[in-house]
Amino acid sequence: MSDPPVPSHEDSSEAVASETLPSDAVPSDAVSPPPATGDPRVDDALSRLAEVEVLPRAEQVAVYTDIHRRLAAVLADPESRG
Repeated sequence: MSDPPVPSHEDSSEAVASETLPSDAVPSDAVSPPPATGDPRVDDALSRLAEVEVLPRAEQVAVYTDIHRRLAAVLADPESRG
């Protein structure tokens, strides 16, 4: 009994290349709206996640940094509700 044919390296690299998305491509269903948390400051910060979906990757870092900064501020002052 003979072994099944093994695809060549060229065949597999072409398949991978055809399945790879461009570096700035973001699937349209990548980010769904986050559920409400009950804290308007957190909800406002998390609402920025929707922006990431349409931004190039180079600009996404600034949005994630802002979200992190805002959530860290909420955690630093848990007694204060917005």
